[in-house]
Amino acid sequence: MANSKYTPANVAANVRFLREAANLTLEGFISAIGISLTYLRKIEKGEANITTELADKIADFFEIKTESILSAKGIKLKPLEEILPLQKFYKENKNNSKFFIDRKGENSVAHFLKNTLLPTGYFLKGYEVSEIQTYIRNNYNKDFSSKELSRELNRLVEKKKLFRKDLFGNQSIFSYSEIQL
Repeated sequence: MANSKYTPANVAANVRFLREAANLTLEGFISAIGISLTYLRKIEKGEANITTELADKIADFFEIKTESILSAKGIKLKPLEEILPLQKFYKENKNNSKFFIDRKGENSVAHFLKNTLLPTGYFLKGYEVSEIQTYIRNNYNKDFSSKELSRELNRLVEKKKLFRKDLFGNQSIFSYSEIQL
């Protein structure tokens, strides 16, 4: 790149700024721009040079000049709602919470248990991890591993949100239910 102000550090700061200003996770940005996660991480760390084609693609997506991505001056963006390619991406991906920084936690086991399953009264009766896992898969189409589910259920026990009962007295199988007052 002929621009004397170009440095990988400038590009790193500008790409990260654009991604975060647009509320995009790494996964969201790579989906929008069409690059690999490894390459984006290297760019954001200042460890990789950016091609002219990629700089143009990012600039087009944010409706800015390509030179601003390469500059040390910083980037001035229009209001996000006025950036048409970004708005189109938001609309097409509104159900994909892993693409947006402010919704990233929605796919976590902890978020799901606390905000979806607990309020339903599901835990009025005690259930084993395998039963909970099957129920979630069948009713919510989410496939959490038994290990991550157990870990989060035990955290809810520690927080006194759930009660854990050792079913056989040998610490092998537990039942989880709401604490009865």
